[in-house]
Amino acid sequence: MIYRLPPLNALRVFDAAARHLSFKEAAGELHITQAAVSHQVKSLEKYLGVRLFKRAARGVQLTEAARACLPKLREGFDALAAAVEMVRERGGEAGLAITAPPVFTARWLMPRLADFSRREPKIELRVFASSRMVDAGALDSTTLVGDLDLRTESSAVQIHLGAGQYPGNRADRLFGVTMTAVASPGVPRGDRRAPRGRGFPEMAPQAGIIPGGFSRLLQ
Repeated sequence: MIYRLPPLNALRVFDAAARHLSFKEAAGELHITQAAVSHQVKSLEKYLGVRLFKRAARGVQLTEAARACLPKLREGFDALAAAVEMVRERGGEAGLAITAPPVFTARWLMPRLADFSRREPKIELRVFASSRMVDAGALDSTTLVGDLDLRTESSAVQIHLGAGQYPGNRADRLFGVTMTAVASPGVPRGDRRAPRGRGFPEMAPQAGIIPGGFSRLLQ
């Protein structure tokens, strides 16, 4: 929306003159001459098409039109000042968006964010859970992800479950993936009756379990 407003400087001068009911004191507050105050008031009156002040024995008095508009004008100055202060405050903040696998996000990342926010209150965090962070063949140490480009993603930091080889990106290892083989209690330890070639190393890939692999933090 485009607003048709008079010059901000003229409004400031009018506000000061209205508070002091004196062009001289308004000039002192604004560090300008009394003639400059008079000029700004006249230009504002011409813009609005109404008189704002009338001469009095000492100083000036507000007209009815001036009294009517002052409360809203001061609300506007307060809102403007608050907006400027908000911009200044947010200028000192930093944003960090993190994308990670859904289960990792829920069980590992989210429980730790409250403590991080307490220690780094000026960093605004945004967390996204995405199954895209689990690479195809995530636990296969020979897998390469060649089309990863953080500049085209919604986050500046990604946590992947994968092989850790992402050409063109910096990758830092978080931790490895630990796997445990679980068997029936009826299978005794050291049972050598299993057919040759049917041990865990041979059977694991058939079950979709590939030893190795680790999660990476991409930055």
